[in-house]
Amino acid sequence: IEDDYIIAQANEPVDEEDKLVFSTEAGVVQSVTLTASGQAVLTLTAQRIKENTLFNAHRPYRILDSLVVEQGQTLTLAAGTRLYFHPQAELIVHGTLQILGSLQEPVVLRGDRMGYMFNNQPYDRIPGQWGGVRLTATSYNNYINYADIHSGNYGVRVDSGDVTQNKLILENSVIHNTSGHGLDIRMANVYAGNCQLTNAGGDCVHVRGGDVTLVHSTLARFYVFTGGSGVALDFANFDGPVRLPIQSLQLANCII
Repeated sequence: IEDDYIIAQANEPVDEEDKLVFSTEAGVVQSVTLTASGQAVLTLTAQRIKENTLFNAHRPYRILDSLVVEQGQTLTLAAGTRLYFHPQAELIVHGTLQILGSLQEPVVLRGDRMGYMFNNQPYDRIPGQWGGVRLTATSYNNYINYADIHSGNYGVRVDSGDVTQNKLILENSVIHNTSGHGLDIRMANVYAGNCQLTNAGGDCVHVRGGDVTLVHSTLARFYVFTGGSGVALDFANFDGPVRLPIQSLQLANCII
């Protein structure tokens, strides 16, 4: 009970150790040492952000169902904030998302499965562990700085909007190891600078129309999992029979 209380009050993981003791009929006693760690988290279920809200870095947030930011409201994630998403859970933004990480304390968005698929292969390195970040048609003026977004079904999906308005500025961030597209842009105004967009099962960057600028960024696809069929960069001014004009697509000092 004392150990449970310590874990519940702690902001950082607490190491735990116990032993299983075996005694044979012959009187031989052997023990196996068990080690683990416990982490206090803030669990959110079907949470909707209906007023301007700040998430801080004190404890991780576990998202059991999609976290939704209502239109007209802003969700701010302070430096060092960690969001752990249950399978298929997403961050859906109808309003505005402000991720204010730093070099020393990036904001992390990842799956909540903490164990290992097999030795030396944690689930955190496996794509498709959660949904992703979706900026819907009503979402504008989003800013993501020093974020680590990885191992989702997709990374950041930017839905169609007014191309003359800023939809997303993405800086100093990593989108990595997604089963679908990493950065998926459809008819939107997006700027990405000094970012790593890598290892997508779909395309690392997928552009269908809009006004898009990428500067000092790396787009690299070395997808080792089955089912991936994308490329590092895919852009077009149509999607099937639908015409989606590319007003501008600029890449400056990037590695592809």
